[in-house]
Amino acid sequence: MDYFWVLVILFIVIFGWEFVLRKWLGVDKGSLAETPAKKINQWVSGIMIVLVLCIVPFMLLEEDSRFIWFLIVVFIASNLFQAFLEWKYLKSRRQYLVTLLHLPVTISILIFIAFWYF
Repeated sequence: MDYFWVLVILFIVIFGWEFVLRKWLGVDKGSLAETPAKKINQWVSGIMIVLVLCIVPFMLLEEDSRFIWFLIVVFIASNLFQAFLEWKYLKSRRQYLVTLLHLPVTISILIFIAFWYF
């Protein structure tokens, strides 16, 4: 039960950090669905999901902790791609700054969880 509360606190920290970043930078939340990047984002997200679903069964068969590191790498790749699209298509909203500044904190928390559980 203690693990549950630690995870709840970590998720509150993640979402709280994003809220603080948005207020501090004065950035409104924008959506890529309103831009020509909608199709690109959908295609790349779909390809990444298919790749993850194809690789996950093989990763789960092994006894070591490479699975969590694989998920962290996928998370980094998807967030960097998201930041690129936000920079390219939502440059005036500066939302890419929130995504890029939010990434290290989230990755640190994921690495903390990886070392804590595995």
